[in-house]
Amino acid sequence: MVDEAQFARLTDRQRQCLRLVLGRRNSAEIAREMAASPTAIDKQIKKAMATLGVNSRFEAARLLAEHESGQGSTLWTPQKPDLHPAPDLPLSLPLPTKGRPTNNFSWQQVAVLGVIIAIAFPAALAVAVMFYNALTQVLGHFAQT
Repeated sequence: MVDEAQFARLTDRQRQCLRLVLGRRNSAEIAREMAASPTAIDKQIKKAMATLGVNSRFEAARLLAEHESGQGSTLWTPQKPDLHPAPDLPLSLPLPTKGRPTNNFSWQQVAVLGVIIAIAFPAALAVAVMFYNALTQVLGHFAQT
C-alpha cells in the first residue's frame, strides 16, 4: 500500500507525466506535449515508479489518479486508444484542434515558425505576382490576335 509520504515525494513533472500515462499516451507523445525528450520522460516515469514502489507505469498512474481523486480504491478503466493519432511532426501546426485547443510551443518552436513564415509568405507572394504577370501576358496576346 502506498502512503501519503510517497505521493508527497513525487515532483510536479512526475505527476504530470503519470497523468498523461493514464490518458494512454506513450513517451514520445508525452515528450512532445511537455517539450522534452522521450528519454527524459522515461526517466521521470521510472523515478515516479520507484518512489511509489510499483513495477508498471500504468499502475503508478492509476495510484496517482486514485490518490488525487481522494478515493482509496477506485476501479480503473483505461480510455480508448486514439484511432487517429496525431502525425509525428517535429513542429505541430499552430492551429487549435480537438486534442490540443491551445498551443504550448517553446520559444524555439515559436522562433522556427517565425522564420518559416518570414520566408514562406514573401515567396508565395512572389509566385502569385509572377502567375498574374504571366496570365495577363497570355490574355493580352490573345486579345491582340
